[in-house]
Amino acid sequence: MSFKIKFCLIFLLLFSILFTFISKLDFYIVIGGVILTTISFAIGGDLFVDEAIGLGTKLGLTKMQTGATFLSFFSIVDEIFVVLNSSLRGYSSISFGAVEGSNLVAMVIFLIAAVVLGMAIKTEFSIELALMTVIMSILLISSFYYTSISIFLAILLIIIFMLYMARITRQKESLGTQQHNYSIMIFVVSALLVYFASQNVVTISNYFYISLGNNLFFWGMIIAGVAGSIPEGIMFLISLKRNEADTAIGLILSSSIYKATILVAIASLISPVAFKGSRFSIVALLGISVFLFVYVLLRGVKSKSIAMP
Repeated sequence: MSFKIKFCLIFLLLFSILFTFISKLDFYIVIGGVILTTISFAIGGDLFVDEAIGLGTKLGLTKMQTGATFLSFFSIVDEIFVVLNSSLRGYSSISFGAVEGSNLVAMVIFLIAAVVLGMAIKTEFSIELALMTVIMSILLISSFYYTSISIFLAILLIIIFMLYMARITRQKESLGTQQHNYSIMIFVVSALLVYFASQNVVTISNYFYISLGNNLFFWGMIIAGVAGSIPEGIMFLISLKRNEADTAIGLILSSSIYKATILVAIASLISPVAFKGSRFSIVALLGISVFLFVYVLLRGVKSKSIAMP
């Protein structure tokens, strides 16, 4: 790694730490914080994911395990920190907004890439899309009957997550991740950068909520969600550029399921998560999931008909 990248990494980490100690925020400081925090997520998240893959290789994980679990989990490490930080500080609606916003951005990018590029999506991925449809349907129905996510719903999301993890660990097919070396120093520094950047995202989201109103979910979705989707978007585009479509698709779908189940459940178990303002994003994710599910099935049927003599 070049000296410039290391210097940039250290500079962003120092800024992120100093920003957490600023007691009085004004508009210009917050705008500067938004820009540098977004850059911190882009650089820190990308480096952390890359180092995590190298660590997985050193630990002897299979390509399937590294791609479907390790890579997907560490591509959402920023959202994990955002959820923990905001929930522990009593802003769980920011957590829910961050999850929904990040998933919406990631799924929209996937939708555009699939339709515009005509990606050859394997029919096996229809299971992930069907599961996303079920999860969003459960959240949508619950939003009509409850004002916040109940403990029962949180437990149900955890069960869905565990069943999905069981399915992944039984898979034999590799998602085609590459072998990487890793540096423990870069691993730790990039992890700290993402952690403090997530602290700042919560602070900035709360600032806009206090200054401009609306609700915490909205600002969590707009700021934390968009910023949090950057590492996934980077890895998705890099994988496509390397002609690793299965890796790219698996990354987006697996991480989206992780966020919609275990992260939402954790946030709601720490402090109440209100449904207020979330219905639009839930409906949008449900629509995208249904569309892609039908799209994959139709492409599968078309491929089989062409293959038949």
